[in-house]
Amino acid sequence: MSNAHCRSAPNISLVSTARRASPALNALAGARTLLHWIIRLWQREAAIRELGRLSDRELRDLGIVRGQLEDLVAALDRMPPTRVRGQRGRPDGRP
Repeated sequence: MSNAHCRSAPNISLVSTARRASPALNALAGARTLLHWIIRLWQREAAIRELGRLSDRELRDLGIVRGQLEDLVAALDRMPPTRVRGQRGRPDGRP
């Protein structure tokens, strides 16, 4: 058997370990996605609640109609994060 053949052979233990970890990593990723979804839901509900506390006059000054609060918050939630001029780090506030 030549050395070239030995170098190209995959390490079986690494491959099998990666396969065993995959379901756990998938579960962790799924849990993280669910957690992010729940947090965003709470944030949307809080935004709707805060806007709902404003008077019709205050909402009109902002250009918002009370019946459109849910649609407005949903649209804002779909917008990509923006960076404030001069801000360092990532748009989500993490370094």
